[in-house]
Amino acid sequence: MRSNWIVTPDKFLAPDQVARLRASADLQRRTGEVLSVRNAAVIEVLLGTGLRVSEVCSLKVGELYLQDGRADVVVRRGKGNKSRMVAVSARLAAYLREFLAWRATCGQRTDPERPLFVSERGGPLTRSAVHRVWKAALAKSKINLVGTVDTLSTDKDFSGAATTTVADKPDLVILDMQANAAPLLARALGQEGYKGHMVGTYGMTLPALYPVAGSAFDNMTMAAEYIYLFNNPTNKKFVADYEARFGAVPDFFSASAFSSLLFLAQAIKNSGLSTDRSKLAAAMNKIKTFNCPLGNLTMLGGNAYFSGKATFVAFAPGGALHIVWQQPTKKK
Repeated sequence: MRSNWIVTPDKFLAPDQVARLRASADLQRRTGEVLSVRNAAVIEVLLGTGLRVSEVCSLKVGELYLQDGRADVVVRRGKGNKSRMVAVSARLAAYLREFLAWRATCGQRTDPERPLFVSERGGPLTRSAVHRVWKAALAKSKINLVGTVDTLSTDKDFSGAATTTVADKPDLVILDMQANAAPLLARALGQEGYKGHMVGTYGMTLPALYPVAGSAFDNMTMAAEYIYLFNNPTNKKFVADYEARFGAVPDFFSASAFSSLLFLAQAIKNSGLSTDRSKLAAAMNKIKTFNCPLGNLTMLGGNAYFSGKATFVAFAPGGALHIVWQQPTKKK
């Protein structure tokens, strides 16, 4: 169920499927043919980051931070036009360094404003081009994407979509849709007899959605930009204060708003309590790192990026959220 395409990270593919995808991509890369090498790198980035296709298309060379022990990718134009920093594995960082070195040997420009993945016409890859690369890789690896079922944001009855989906006998259903519609579709899938796994996005982690979906949400895996279980000290205090005030745990939107206010308060303090906008902007730019409930915030070129750990959560029976996987802390 998708209104736009989100490529799943390794977590949502079986290990043997990931291995087959990478082996097939590596065979292409070894040919040395320009498009094959580029396409293999696209597959590695999709697998290693879980970025949306539109985010992969818009990546620029200068948005890779791979030097001095760093392994981060900055997404400047993410969902909702938000920016974020995505930590990547040492394996992917090494792969990307090698890819950029290869591009230089081929005479392709690697200055910071150039697209990371260049089309045959010299511009950035389009979403449809990345779809074709991904689908071709799945086909070569003998991984079957059963199909997609489109829904409308105004839909209230998902029985037809659920019937169509269950008839395809999928092993996995990815829900990429408005968060308030997801529990209705999940419930409809359960009523149609679907027993397989489901994957959702961060908007579906709102505790208020569970009573609508009921047991249909049990153990559905969701990416989480924030969850009240985050273990950093700032978040622990925020959760305790929030529960004491409102009698409930905070959601992503509450944590985002509070983090923004914390950051603004720090800038006001650093500016000497000034209300002058230019002085506040200068004070913000001087904040190099900042801890908040969402994780660590880093300032780069006047923009703020959150560099929290990639996290996946699930609802346990009864509606309690728990972390099922979190990106390991980098070894120093």
